[in-house]
Parts: sequence; C-alpha cells; structure tokens
Amino acid sequence: MPADSSYFIKDVTIPDGTPIKAGTTFVKTWRIKNSGNITWKDRYLQRVTLNSIGLCQSVQKVRINKTVPSASVDISVKFHAPKHPGSCRIDWKMVDEKGKLLFPNLQGLYMIVQIIK
Repeated sequence: MPADSSYFIKDVTIPDGTPIKAGTTFVKTWRIKNSGNITWKDRYLQRVTLNSIGLCQSVQKVRINKTVPSASVDISVKFHAPKHPGSCRIDWKMVDEKGKLLFPNLQGLYMIVQIIK
C-alpha cells in the first residue's frame, strides 16, 4: 500500500531563536525529506498562523518542488519582521493543490525568531 510521509531534516537558514532586527526582511529555509513512497507534486507549504500586524508577515503559501521518494527538498519563505520587538512564531503545514491538509497528525514546520530593535 502506498505511504505518504515527510521527515524534517534541518533549518537551512534562520535557526530557532535567531535575533532579527525589527522591520527587516529575511528568508527562512527548511529542508525536509520525502520519507514515503509517493512522489510529491502539486504540493504547497501553507501558513496556518494568521497574518497579523504584530507578527512576521509572509505569503500564505509557497510551492514545494516535485520531490521523489527518499529525496529531500528545500522550502524557502520570505518574511518581513514587525516594527516592534518581541517573539514571532509562524506555523506551516503541507497541503495539496486543492488546499487539503496532508499529514494532519504530524508536526508541521515552524519559524520562531526574536525581533529586536
């Protein structure tokens, strides 16, 4: 029976807790592995944290490149930090082209940074 699965490998850029200057733009990149036996195509990483003025701003979803089983893929999102210091955590989940949530029982990806003056 075909199995669809994902495995987090590492933060390529912006490790958790990184200080980011208020009002700046930065790019977060995650590396994940297709640990199942189904090729990923027409998939997206969708933001599940609401866009709010006090949080880091970003697009709502980004395309995930076609990824064959056992291969890894880097996924990058451009963020704009809020103007005021604080903590900023944004959560993401993989969805298909129709927006259906994939891997609902697995931890999604997230980005957490400390906004500084």
